[in-house]
Amino acid sequence: MGGDARRGRAERYADGLAGTDVRLLAETADTPCVYHLFPVRVDERDARLDRLQAAGIGAGVHYPVAAHRHPAMVERFDTPAPGALPVAEAWASQELSLPMFAELRDDELDRVVGVLRAG
Repeated sequence: MGGDARRGRAERYADGLAGTDVRLLAETADTPCVYHLFPVRVDERDARLDRLQAAGIGAGVHYPVAAHRHPAMVERFDTPAPGALPVAEAWASQELSLPMFAELRDDELDRVVGVLRAG
């Protein structure tokens, strides 16, 4: 089990989250994803993370700070002013990593989707 299984999990997430405000990563034939992680973008990320965790679902945030706002960058480089890189800053405030592993069962994945669809 591995890449193919994770791709299948990703497809099930995409089907289950279709029509919601959960925004998935774009993928093209030239840039296939291996789905080591399953980061999505959501509004009210922290509240949604709290709901997932309250339901016993191990979701998290992998990228809470935009790279150009990271303290190591700010201390060493002339970094752009806040708001100068709005896409990077939006990702940092909206990124939510959903459970992703090859052995993730359909019922487990469907539970994640259900919590996200509920709000």
